[in-house]
Amino acid sequence: MKKITLLLISVTLLLNTVAINSYWVSSISLFAPDAVNDELSTPIGEWDYIPPFDVTEPYEPGDTFVYDGEIWIVTETWFDPDEFLDEFGNVNQDYLYPYGPVQENTIYWRVYNTYYTGDIVIHNNYSWIARHEGANSQEPGTSGNGWDRMSNEYFVYNTYTTGEVVSYNGIYYESKHNGANSVTPGTNIYAWAPITTTFNPGTSYSNKAYVLYEGLPWKSLINNNIGNIPTLGSTYWIMALKY
Repeated sequence: MKKITLLLISVTLLLNTVAINSYWVSSISLFAPDAVNDELSTPIGEWDYIPPFDVTEPYEPGDTFVYDGEIWIVTETWFDPDEFLDEFGNVNQDYLYPYGPVQENTIYWRVYNTYYTGDIVIHNNYSWIARHEGANSQEPGTSGNGWDRMSNEYFVYNTYTTGEVVSYNGIYYESKHNGANSVTPGTNIYAWAPITTTFNPGTSYSNKAYVLYEGLPWKSLINNNIGNIPTLGSTYWIMALKY
């Protein structure tokens, strides 16, 4: 009887431990600084507890809180908890936009987050990189926006510079001038030149010449480039794709 009682106590403690661990894990985002993994064997003390939003709390830069299932980080001393929510209990976008004192800790684009040149977000299943400060005001993928889609596929709203290579309808094209994004590849050879030359080890290639090798575009880095097989890390060739 003692053995059975001891077994029941052990099982109860195990279930309680799992429940407590699950609570801590489910209380923080995967993007939280201390969210290393979600294994149940992780000691409870290794997880930082992030409290819910409290309008009476005197928040300072670096403080974090949870609201509506999302983690927020205070970034400025002038953050006013009374202004964070509107009268309906929703995040007050007018207060946060465009350079608000608190940021939602997420990799997804939010109109009320503040972004700077080079920041990367996810939106509509694509990764996007900010062209300039304040790009949060423009939704990625819309006309005249401040974001470039991080893809080798041609995208009309991206900003392309001379020599960039894109893929369109299964063909690789080289941009012939800055701003070629306004012209669809294959419709104007002065904007985009198709890359159709297959690499031949017996041919001498000039500097910046483009070839196809194993189905991918490569750019020559030297003049009189002959007999050098395109490979990653080569001093003779560079992969001509941006992403």
